[in-house]
Amino acid sequence: MKYYYSLEYTEGTSSRTRAAEECEKMLSQFMSGEVPEKIFNNFSKLVNRISGGQPENWEICFVPASSDAETASRFSSLASMLSESTGVHASLNGMSRRSNGDGRLFDTPEFVCDSQSISGRNIILVDSLVTRGRTINAAANALIDAGALSVTGLVAAKAMTGSQYAA
Repeated sequence: MKYYYSLEYTEGTSSRTRAAEECEKMLSQFMSGEVPEKIFNNFSKLVNRISGGQPENWEICFVPASSDAETASRFSSLASMLSESTGVHASLNGMSRRSNGDGRLFDTPEFVCDSQSISGRNIILVDSLVTRGRTINAAANALIDAGALSVTGLVAAKAMTGSQYAA
């Protein structure tokens, strides 16, 4: 799966630059349901480019948070804004996280998709943060298994660790 990200988020650094602080602030806003202008503008441009001006062939889905309520809280404003600006339908209900029966989530993320809304569609999958890619890849695989034709990821921030800068 190919994915694009809007910000680089540097984890665990002791020397905080102004850019790093601004990135951390925007990511925090995004995770709490606000849509920073920079992230929205980047996402809107990418959705238009990815969909090739044919929004009817595409669907925007969101990597579920720990609960449906948290997913809605985090992504509902963005879903509305992206649908309005790009014409691509955005669904907060396209997928959900599977729990192990007692309300707890699996350690390795597992997802359930609404195959009726996914099958035969190209999907733009939105997430807030990617570090190793385990969650977004598991979500993309679930979408493909549900019949998606393709999945392209959009991520608000990519976490960069010190080891990624090592020579």
